Amino acid sequence: MNEIEQDNKGRFWFASIEGGIAFMENGKYTAYTTNQGLTSNYVTDLFEDNAGNMWVATLGGGVNKIIPESFRIYNSADGLSDKNVSSIHVNSKGNIMFGTWANGPWIMDDTIFYKATNHIEGVIVFDVEEDYFGNTVLGVHQHGTYMITPGSGDSVTYHTLQNLHDNPKFKPWGIRKIIRDENDNLWLFDDTHGLFRMILSEDKTRYEYCIRNTTENGLNSNSIIYAAIDSNEVIWISQLGNGIAAFKNDSITNYTVKNGLPSNFVRTMYVDSENKLWLATEKGITILENGKFSQITTKDNLTSNSVTSFVEDRKGRIWAGTQNGLNLLETDSSAGCGYSITGFSTKDGLRSTDFLPHCAVIDTENNAWWSTRAGVIKLDLDVFDKKRIQPQVNILNIELMNQDISFRALTDSIEKNSDYLLNDSVTSLTEIESGEMVPYFDYPSSLYLPYYINSIGFSFSVMNGNAGHEVEYRHRLIGLEENWSNWSSLSETKYDNLAPDSYTFELQSRLVNKSPGEIISYQFEIRPPFWQTWWFRVLMFVLLYL
Repeated sequence: MNEIEQDNKGRFWFASIEGGIAFMENGKYTAYTTNQGLTSNYVTDLFEDNAGNMWVATLGGGVNKIIPESFRIYNSADGLSDKNVSSIHVNSKGNIMFGTWANGPWIMDDTIFYKATNHIEGVIVFDVEEDYFGNTVLGVHQHGTYMITPGSGDSVTYHTLQNLHDNPKFKPWGIRKIIRDENDNLWLFDDTHGLFRMILSEDKTRYEYCIRNTTENGLNSNSIIYAAIDSNEVIWISQLGNGIAAFKNDSITNYTVKNGLPSNFVRTMYVDSENKLWLATEKGITILENGKFSQITTKDNLTSNSVTSFVEDRKGRIWAGTQNGLNLLETDSSAGCGYSITGFSTKDGLRSTDFLPHCAVIDTENNAWWSTRAGVIKLDLDVFDKKRIQPQVNILNIELMNQDISFRALTDSIEKNSDYLLNDSVTSLTEIESGEMVPYFDYPSSLYLPYYINSIGFSFSVMNGNAGHEVEYRHRLIGLEENWSNWSSLSETKYDNLAPDSYTFELQSRLVNKSPGEIISYQFEIRPPFWQTWWFRVLMFVLLYL
């Protein structure tokens, strides 16, 4: 063990020689290794900055930054057998259930993954739902529909109850989506055989019969890709290449490009708390509200027109996964499309920007979950919102005389009594005095400059996962100015030709139109030439009157 660090939440972080790092919380460990994106498993040092980020120094892999409460990825390195998760569901016990592309259903209890049942192997689980009796219903590609029943000993063990495909009256082959309505009936949507309804008996003891709807009953296609149910109990259906359909009271209304739908291919759909229907096509997002279609595309700052998933959080915001990043849509009447859009990519902590279809949920603890090509990711929305309200800014670099300076190299030069010159090959910096180096940054905690080094610049950034384009900064230099600068997205500033004096640079950040974060400060001094010092003046006065 090379290093042990306690963070501001009291968690202990452990740096190892060959096993990366891990932190312990509530007696359980969370690991970060090369499987989670660490550049090297040989860790030499740890440091937590004032934004709660953990900086990791490695041997051979440089420095890594870990944002513990940002996007957290789970894959096979964490025990999840298959990194391509095809469906995510939160059951009545609050556990997260996962359908995978090759290895059946899985369940997560706290931070540990379990195979939900050993009776279903090597299958693609397109959807997971819980029925009235507490059984879990699985839509399995080309293997029918399974019901598994929870075991009595724990919350993660399930047993196979039955394969509904074995019922001669019930022949779904590739169930893509399962919905439980307000009467506890189950709706199953098949990619080949249309729509099935399993009707619960009045005494709620069994599913007594099944009703099937196909093109013979008004559907445009028997190939159903996805479905959703709104507050009016209207079932909305995405039909392969044939638009969408609204199903209620055995009546079907079809919508295609002829009715104003931008595209007949709808990949996924979602009904929000205002009963708006969100549709994902290859042409961006389409919203159906009060019988009218509206559209949101990359022209409105969407990261991609290839949208794959939707989920609404507790604040009424819509998160849209795409094949090129994640988008947060917040109602904004001033925006042309009616929503302000914040995009998230790898620079915000995502390991993959390719989000898989349909896989997006909010769990009981206000965590958002998505499936990507690199594994399942989780975002703590409580922490996310706290950081969005008050993002913490950090100084990244200090420039002198319009030149980047390696202060570590300068310190070495001073210790070796050798020159460190500016680009003009004349001006030496060896008269600079400084405090201790700031960990993991190449500048000291304070500076004492000679009078001829009188220009200084600062570059800065928030470092907690916020999208950079929605962050604003303001600053002032105490000793030169009293008022703050205007809020701006510019992340650097410079001061030239400063007079000898003591200065304090103050810096603050905020999200656009949100409350600002804490003020950070940096102190430096420009010392006067010897002929402007008090002792020199006293000496001259004495010499003149002798």
